Amino acid sequence: MNANPRAGWTLVRGATASLAAALLLLSYATLIGGIALLWSDHADREGGYVWSPDVLGTTAGYAITSDDVHREAGGVQRWIDDVVSDVRLEVTPTDPTDVLFVGVARSADVADYLRGVAHRQVGGIAQGGEAWVVVVIQADGGSGISATVRTGAAAPHLGWIAGGMVVVGTVAFAGAAYLLRRTVQRGRGPASTVPARRGGPDQGRVTDEVPVLTGR
Repeated sequence: MNANPRAGWTLVRGATASLAAALLLLSYATLIGGIALLWSDHADREGGYVWSPDVLGTTAGYAITSDDVHREAGGVQRWIDDVVSDVRLEVTPTDPTDVLFVGVARSADVADYLRGVAHRQVGGIAQGGEAWVVVVIQADGGSGISATVRTGAAAPHLGWIAGGMVVVGTVAFAGAAYLLRRTVQRGRGPASTVPARRGGPDQGRVTDEVPVLTGR
């Protein structure tokens, strides 16, 4: 008993189409991500650092603190540290006459220092590991703070990573296009051909005509 060949072809076409769709999604994600990183590496890099947009922080109290910044020694955090390399924090007072103090300390120490003191907590970076906090206060200990904050990462290999993502996205897109083309071709099936007839239109034709013999 022979299996139906069209059923096998349907399974193959379905698997090929699914693989093509997965490659297409991968290509879109890596291409868009790679192009965005290339743009950021070009447009947002200043002084050797890729900078985030400015964020305005204000409070009528005596300090502005970040959410807990968690650092992990291994895993994904270690890979991120290798990619990011050095990190810089830049705080610029809205009033040029203000003198601000910016520090980084353990979260528990900051909580003890600011216990009972009016302050504002903003932001948030990660979870896991030991908790640290960024603190901004007036150098003279006065109240009322207004400043713009931005962070920068050296990310020396960002351009190479972005370029690699673009290459992977391009290859994935080409693979998806090839698989889709194969799927369409298999859906059409083999082309049927009609053998050409040899000779003239009357060759081999049987007729009921009787030859007429004439004599002289």
